[in-house]
Order: sequence, then C-alpha cells, then structure tokens
Amino acid sequence: MQEGQRAMRRTIGYFEYRGLLDAFVGLVQHALGERLVSLVLYGSVARGTARLESDVDLLLVIREAPAGYRKRLQPLLPILRELRKYPCWAALEGQGLTPFLSVLVLSLEEAKENHYLYLDMVEDARILVDRDSFFQGKLQSLQQRLKELGAKKIRRNGDWYWDLKPDLKLGDEVIL
Repeated sequence: MQEGQRAMRRTIGYFEYRGLLDAFVGLVQHALGERLVSLVLYGSVARGTARLESDVDLLLVIREAPAGYRKRLQPLLPILRELRKYPCWAALEGQGLTPFLSVLVLSLEEAKENHYLYLDMVEDARILVDRDSFFQGKLQSLQQRLKELGAKKIRRNGDWYWDLKPDLKLGDEVIL
C-alpha cells in the first residue's frame, strides 16, 4: 500500500482535534458566558472513526436562545473566523485534515426533549462543557429508556443502527 493510500485510510478522533476543540470551548465560554449549558462532541470524531475530510460535529445547548436558527448562529460566526487564526488550525491543515466545525445549536428547552440525534451520542459523545451535568443526565436518562425498551445497537459493515424495540408488535408505540 502506498503512503498516500495509507494516510487516506487512517482514522482520526478527539485527540487529533483536541487543541482546536479546547480553543473553541474557551471562545464559546467567553462569548456566551452563563448562557452556555452544554457543548458536546459527537459523530465520527467522537467515535474515533473520522476520515481526513470529516467534519467535527458539535451540539451546543444554550439558555435564552433566539427563536430563529440564523440568530442562534450569529455569536458563533466571529468565533469560527477567529479559530482560523489559531496555530492549531494550521497544524490540522498541515496534517491534511479539514477542520470544519458543524455546530447544532439547541435551546435548553429543545435539548430537554429526546431527539433521535441523541442516539448517535448515547455511547460515543464526549462532553466538553456541561453546566450542572445537564447533558450527562440527559444521556443517562436516554440510556435507561433504551434499556427499558430492550433496544440493541446493530453494527454491520462499519455502519450501525438502533433496533429500538426488538419485540415490537403491531400497534406498539415506541417513545424515547
């Protein structure tokens, strides 16, 4: 196998992105202050299965979130621009990585509900900030619910899906 092919196949995880994530956490904490509830890394970087071109999936939970999603992203735009100036950004690019942060912003009220996205986080999330253990409690509650349902995570050919209720019968309702 040639060197380039080997590099294309290597997987990447949290430790490669730790410097960038630490910088992002600091900037977000400064910008949002007490409004910041939780910041969670999930997806392929959290699982350690990212590729060179993978984005970095983050969930941001904030208090007093504006109603429009575009307005929620406004405080993040200068942060993302500032990050590009950090040495850790250049270092990642020097390794052939694409340090693209994909941030989902939820209000605290929205984050209290169970979202199917949380199934991607229940086993592999890395909680970077968690005021009053809000999101840790949310994931523990979801894990308990999955256990009650008898849910199983099915892994096949490098992918996975959840069988939320293996003994599902006609007319059953599955509520997370």
